[in-house]
Formats: sequence, C-alpha cells, structure tokens
Amino acid sequence: MRPFVEGILQRLIPIITRHESISKSLLENTAITLGRLGLVAPDLPAAVLGSFVQPWCHALRSIHDDVEKEHAFQGLVRMVRLNPAAPLNALMALLDAFASWNTPPPELNEHFRLILEGYQSSIPSDQWAAFFAEMPMDLQRQLSERYGIGLRTI
Repeated sequence: MRPFVEGILQRLIPIITRHESISKSLLENTAITLGRLGLVAPDLPAAVLGSFVQPWCHALRSIHDDVEKEHAFQGLVRMVRLNPAAPLNALMALLDAFASWNTPPPELNEHFRLILEGYQSSIPSDQWAAFFAEMPMDLQRQLSERYGIGLRTI
C-alpha cells in the first residue's frame, strides 16, 4: 500500500479541504480513508497533517462510535505522534473530535489522554488558560472528566 499513499493523499486532501461543496457522506469516508492511511504509512500523511487535520476532525466528530471511526482515529494518533506540531492551529477541533467519542476503546482513550497531556504540558500556563477558557463549557467538562485536562495550577 505504501507506494500508493502519496498519490491517494494528493486526491483526498483536496476533497476534505473543499468541504463546503462535498456531501457529508463523502467527507466522512474521505476522513476515514485518510485515517487508515495513517495506520499503514503514518509518516506520509503526518508530513501534511496540518493541511487537513481541522476538516478531518469536523468530518469525524459527528459519526457514531464504530470500528471505522476507531481505525481512523488510530491512524490520526500515529500521525500526531510523528508530527505533534501539525494540529496546533486546529487544537480546538482536535480536542472536540477526541471528546466526540461516547465510549472510546480503552487503548485509544489512553492515546488521547497522552496526546492531550502532552499539549497541555507544552503550552505555557497562561496561554493554556486562555485557550481552555475559549472552549465551550461542555467541552471543558468532558475533557476534565475523561482526561483530567483543564486549568493547571502553578
């Protein structure tokens, strides 16, 4: 599969980033496919993750918890590990996508927790506090309850 990943990325990224004129079903399937590419060759989509992570998160936040969503998020986790700076401009969307799970599989949930703790600890406290304060209250609550993410005490 690896020899084909770059060509597939070149076709899928324009679809997901042109999301206004694309059907919801096609966006969801495109996002799932991008996530699965992250399972088979994570370094290739990780290199361009910043170009599609925000619409990717929006496309998958509203689908039901299932094996396709799980595979897509497992691929995302692999991509984020290789390129953690890529989602920084879409961090709110990423946190919202993680919180969109009703019951994430335990291993995936642990990956989410580790990623979120990494972002929280790497962002200066005052910037994190301002960022956290901008979040909708329900998202703040979900992240606090599920992952212990919130305002840091100094």
